[in-house]
Amino acid sequence: MGLFATLGNLSNEVIIKHKTKESQGLKQSIFAQNIMLYSYSSVVAVGFWIYQTKMEESFFHQWDYKTLFVIALQVSSGSTIAFVLKYLSNITYTVINTLSIVVTSVVAALLFGDELTFDFIMASTFVVMSAYMMYNR
Repeated sequence: MGLFATLGNLSNEVIIKHKTKESQGLKQSIFAQNIMLYSYSSVVAVGFWIYQTKMEESFFHQWDYKTLFVIALQVSSGSTIAFVLKYLSNITYTVINTLSIVVTSVVAALLFGDELTFDFIMASTFVVMSAYMMYNR
């Protein structure tokens, strides 16, 4: 999984940032690039949603406002990721992504009452310390 995530990050960086003599990089705005990168998954998601709503026990039938809030947070991170990939490095994206997993887990624990284990707290501590040490040399 890590290999595929890394390959995806690198290919996005090459596609968005790569400049050749002929093209001098992409001339499109970051928002147009977002539409190109995310439109295919939206089509698949809408198709899945239409198919599932016809069934009695669909995937979405038990969703409430808390679930939609978490989904909205994840969707809003898409634009942030696009800006990071456009203007910063792939390493910065990886650190931000790792920190977002920690933040998402803590918010989910507060919203849904999940228990944060000792292992999670230790791993989160290492993640936060690593990010701090990386950017405060």
